[in-house]
Amino acid sequence: PVRPAHPAPTSGAVALNNGHVHKTSAAITELMSMTAGGVIKATRSSAPRRRAAPAAARPPSRKRSAPGASLAPRAPTPAQASLVGEGFVEDHVEWKVLMVGWCCVLEEIVVWYYDVEMAIDAELSEEEMEEARKA
Repeated sequence: PVRPAHPAPTSGAVALNNGHVHKTSAAITELMSMTAGGVIKATRSSAPRRRAAPAAARPPSRKRSAPGASLAPRAPTPAQASLVGEGFVEDHVEWKVLMVGWCCVLEEIVVWYYDVEMAIDAELSEEEMEEARKA
């Protein structure tokens, strides 16, 4: 059965949409005020993460030694480590790789990089950014 299209949204749908738009606007305003200074540190949500796909659909990953056990930290490969200090441009922004290393939270190798112009404007050295990364 095919449901006919409504000629106009119901008052309940309009109210729901207006509430959604209001919450979205408030969130964007809050985000803009936090990022107005140029540099922010986002905290990871404490809410449990949902898996995006069932295990059969995910690519194979490193095996854990026991259910619930953490992966052992590992060093980046030479190719990954060679990225440190490399610059690249994306969306007209010049970025530079600060560090490549193991992230205990994500349990994988991650790349930390920064906006070069923003760092210059904020008078941040790579040593200061490295210390902030460790905090």
